[in-house]
Amino acid sequence: LDEAKKIYDHSKKIKKKYYDHFINDILNLDLSVTDITSDFTKSFTGNIYNEQLYKFNGFVFVTMEIQFSPAVSVDTKVGEITNSTYYPASETKFPAIGLYADNARHIVFKTDGDIIASDPDNPSGSTLYVTINGFYRYE
Repeated sequence: LDEAKKIYDHSKKIKKKYYDHFINDILNLDLSVTDITSDFTKSFTGNIYNEQLYKFNGFVFVTMEIQFSPAVSVDTKVGEITNSTYYPASETKFPAIGLYADNARHIVFKTDGDIIASDPDNPSGSTLYVTINGFYRYE
């Protein structure tokens, strides 16, 4: 703040309550980013690794790696959000990032909490690997 005063001598003095609010926003102290990974369960049809789900301001931010072994070729439930508070407000499709030729049309987070791998494709016939990153609205 002192450095800013040197640059902007003509600026008004900032009231402490506004300054504190501003600093707390910058320092991420009052943003209420919450880890909700524990409100998520894996399905027996696939393995999910490195999953992270965080909620913030009505949104859930998601990243996870999904592995099928053996590979499947039909829409398959791979997980579930167990806390209905965090169900998506609308069906949300995440692009699937595959390893080598592995692919899925998308990973779907349904409004009932189910997480579905849509139309997985694995030309090699071995284990299928996909990764997703994104966010959805839950309020």
